[in-house]
Amino acid sequence: MRKICCAVLALCILAAPFTASAKRKREPLPMSRTGDMMLFDFGNTPEDGWHTVNDKTRYSRDTGYGFSMISFVENEDLSGSGVLSDALKIRKYYWDKTAFKLDLPEGMYEISVYSGQISYMNVELEGYPVIFNMQHSKTESRIEIPVTDGTLDMSLAQGSSGVDLSVSAMTVKRTGDISDQRRRVFICGDSTAATMYPMFISQPLDEGYAGGWGQLLGAYMPESVYVHNISSSGASTELFADRDTLKDRLHFACEGDYVVIALGINDKNSISADEYKENLKVIAKATEEMGCIPIIASDTAQLKEYENGEYIDLCYAKEAKEAAEELGVRFLDLHESHAAYLKALGYDTAQTLFWRQWSGDRDMTHPNRNGAGQIARIAAELMSGIDDLGGGVTSYGISGDSRIKCEDTDTSLRLENTTPNDMTLAVIYAGYNGGILCRADHETVTIPAYDVLSPNTATETDIPRPNSRSAIYIVGDGIEMKIK
Repeated sequence: MRKICCAVLALCILAAPFTASAKRKREPLPMSRTGDMMLFDFGNTPEDGWHTVNDKTRYSRDTGYGFSMISFVENEDLSGSGVLSDALKIRKYYWDKTAFKLDLPEGMYEISVYSGQISYMNVELEGYPVIFNMQHSKTESRIEIPVTDGTLDMSLAQGSSGVDLSVSAMTVKRTGDISDQRRRVFICGDSTAATMYPMFISQPLDEGYAGGWGQLLGAYMPESVYVHNISSSGASTELFADRDTLKDRLHFACEGDYVVIALGINDKNSISADEYKENLKVIAKATEEMGCIPIIASDTAQLKEYENGEYIDLCYAKEAKEAAEELGVRFLDLHESHAAYLKALGYDTAQTLFWRQWSGDRDMTHPNRNGAGQIARIAAELMSGIDDLGGGVTSYGISGDSRIKCEDTDTSLRLENTTPNDMTLAVIYAGYNGGILCRADHETVTIPAYDVLSPNTATETDIPRPNSRSAIYIVGDGIEMKIK
């Protein structure tokens, strides 16, 4: 009898007419296709084409977006006009309680967050830290992550102690399905690798813009690889050896992803060499336990290491190599390769690749944006032989000089300038002996300086190869190459 009554009740419910009090199913925000973008303007001034999010926008299933709590959210006016002319301020001490929530279908998404009035802050997505060292007002940071639970959570975190943080805008673009997720290369580094701001610059390179090689590495990787930079200023092996910290920063890692551990500058002045090696081993082993592939790298070379024409080791580079060998994991000698490049440039030119602080003083440790790009190029070349990490950079291995790449084909010589200055070279097809040009069969070529902002449009020059396979000499700017 109970089953019959339940069946009759179910039929009655199905037959009941729709009433005004019944809730209609919410239409999702219009973004489900790859390439679609959603735009959110945080502040009280509406902007055409953007969803306005102000201090009254609390999340609901009906709208599909809003803050989890609005008690600690305040509108904030900024200078200028447009979408970045206002922001929402999250009151100090309540950042972790005030997340912006957005309903999204499962997939891969590229998220850009634009800061409001800040000096420094981090950003968490899905409850995990993904953006570090975000500096300056009205600046953009960008990250790609998977969303698997139907909702994206964004919260501000860990700014200067006791300081309000603010966000001015956010864009969300679907880049594909979960199955489209690219292999990731995580960079565990310090301030020489960390993302510096503004993150994107289009003006000519200036020594006053600091940069981290981790933020530029992606431009030198194949399209199938995504570089996820989890480096931060002041980081040392002690930070990443903390398993909770490492687990949080590697939250979006999948089995088979790579983790490059490039630390040492901050360890050199705080812990012993043995402690440093032990920390590296802890990080590498924990990385393997998470299903990732650890790669230990020595830290970058510094101007302050320059001594009597050489760059000495002030970052435990030797100990990093020893730790990798003892563990049996891959090692990248970034310090040696970077130091060799700086030495080939000469000290005066090498200086131009380090950050000139706003005071005018030269930073002896941190690269500027141009220098960071050169380190990223060198790192990519060192990684080019690792499984699917190759193909993002050209490796012309016959020059023997780190300032120039040279590839010899059947019909031409391809030269690429890797220096920050234009390079003028004489190409002599025969008869160069002891500095004396014996034949006039030569030409002069000028190869433009390497542009780290557009590395895919490499500054290459092709020189025709004579039918005869006689030697070709390339000389100039201290370079002397003989190609048979």
